[in-house]
Amino acid sequence: MVLFELTLALWERTAIVILVVFIIMRKRRFRFLLHDSGGMARLFAVVLFGLMSMLAVFLGVVFDGENWYRPSFHEPAHAFKNVYWIDTSVIPVMIASLFGGVFVGVGAALFAAAVNVWIGSLSAVANALTVVIVGGIGAPVARILADRRLLSPMRAFFIGIFPPFLQMSLILVTAGDTETAIALTEWFGLPLVVVTSSSLAVFTAIMHQALLEEEQEAALETKKALSLARQALPFLSLESPWERGKKLARLLYEALDVAAVSVTDESRVLAHIGDGEDHHVSGDLLKTRLSRQAIEEGALKVALSRDEIECSERHCPLTAAIIIPLLEGDRVQGLIKLYFRSSAHIRPVELALAQGLGDLLSRELSALATRRMKELVREAELSALQTQVHPHFLFNTLHVIAALIRTQPERAREVTVKLGHVLRYNLRQMEHTLVPLQEELSFLANYWDIVEARFPGRYRLEVTLPDAIYHKKLYVPPASIQPLVENSLQHGLSTRLAGGWVRVEIELHEEMTVRVRDNGIGFDAEVLTRAGKRLFTRQKGSGIGLYNVNQRLIRLFGPQAELTLLNHPEGGGEVTFTIPITERHDHLSRDHRTNQDILVPQNDRTFQNDDTLQIDDTLQIDHAHRDVHASPKQAF
Repeated sequence: MVLFELTLALWERTAIVILVVFIIMRKRRFRFLLHDSGGMARLFAVVLFGLMSMLAVFLGVVFDGENWYRPSFHEPAHAFKNVYWIDTSVIPVMIASLFGGVFVGVGAALFAAAVNVWIGSLSAVANALTVVIVGGIGAPVARILADRRLLSPMRAFFIGIFPPFLQMSLILVTAGDTETAIALTEWFGLPLVVVTSSSLAVFTAIMHQALLEEEQEAALETKKALSLARQALPFLSLESPWERGKKLARLLYEALDVAAVSVTDESRVLAHIGDGEDHHVSGDLLKTRLSRQAIEEGALKVALSRDEIECSERHCPLTAAIIIPLLEGDRVQGLIKLYFRSSAHIRPVELALAQGLGDLLSRELSALATRRMKELVREAELSALQTQVHPHFLFNTLHVIAALIRTQPERAREVTVKLGHVLRYNLRQMEHTLVPLQEELSFLANYWDIVEARFPGRYRLEVTLPDAIYHKKLYVPPASIQPLVENSLQHGLSTRLAGGWVRVEIELHEEMTVRVRDNGIGFDAEVLTRAGKRLFTRQKGSGIGLYNVNQRLIRLFGPQAELTLLNHPEGGGEVTFTIPITERHDHLSRDHRTNQDILVPQNDRTFQNDDTLQIDDTLQIDHAHRDVHASPKQAF
């Protein structure tokens, strides 16, 4: 019964210490003790655990040789000189040594030893020696027995058996009255073992829970970093650095538990939101040593004092900061500064979040720069491809105009106008990656008028259009159809002196399909497999027309839009491409279209409202079939 009462009494005293530890570990400002091994953190731990060990001494019990009792705090210290003082100060000292190392353990033990010496009981020397020895050996034992970062509660329980045995042994050695010392060990030995072992196990479990919460919080912070990086993407692409900085700073300040956020470029503050807004102002130059180091080294920096922040305002509430560099490739483009009111708020969790956020945003900046560079290269390539005019076509047309000037000056004027439209359209391609289908067909009409002037009556062009063209403005890459028709003339029909034809068919389903077919000699085997993918080095032609169209289609719409070539069994070749339908609904009926919506330029065609549109008596468009038929004197 006595043993049970003693155990409960000791547990009551120890529970107060355990409760204090539990409360401390729940407080965010003390969580740094789990990770920080710096000088200030260790000194703080010595004071903290030293005070707990002193508390444990004052909560001890007294044994006078026959009975035990709880001492009164009103009694003077000399009242305990002839009795034994038994306390559980070994528990906080052991905890300090297990989790803070020898320095923290011995430092905390000195507090308890000093109080025991001051009380001056018969067990004062034994108690003082016990806490100092335990404070020194706790850390090495923990390193040997710990299987992971922390000692397991079960192993802590067995380690807790050793200090009471050491304490009782030293009391027997140092006691003047051996008989009384033996009685004391019989009374207090087992209760001390039970209380010390179970207390260490409980404390270890508390520490494990605290670390588990830290890991869970770290996982949440990682998720938060990913979310913030995604939310920041639209801001990173803003042209104005001031607007970009302001939006990014606002996003981070609202999402993170910080006192303030600053966003800078390489030389100045772009935005500051939070505490200190009255003197941390947008436009201020970067002056701090840590900021310059972060920019020069491209590495994360931490300011743990007001001096390192170097704020000129005496009463600035910001005393700590994490400085995150934002890199675009290997070059620092700016900084994000996360400010805190205390350095204790900067835990490994915050550092991990800052590092992860910086890495993600830097990766996005680099990806954005790469995309911009690819866009510039792509635009340059498209411009180069779009502006290529076949020199032979230009020279031959000029020769035709020169010949017509002497015999048919009016016809020469018409061809000159057509050539002007062709060249003007070719130059305008640099401004647009897509043009209305009507403009592309107008370009084809002008080109075919020139062809007819060069080869009167030799070829015929047929164009089949879908009904939807009169209700929607469909878009295609510029000069995507005419080069395919030109390829049919130069290669497929080059040996035909009469009866040659080229058909252009446009179909609309889920996508737009453009098909150009002729009744020429078709494609040879090499062209079928390589045309559009690379240029040829041969006298028959380099294939630049097919190559240019194919490369532009792939760059605009992807590999699924590349040209498809085939030969028909009955003769002739066919080139096809399919692209997504890009449109602007105009809802124009056939009888209410503006001149710009007609397939040919306004100044060169006249229109009549009947079943067939007459266009300068050179072209007839059958609305029933949407076909364009060109006879020897009716060339498209």
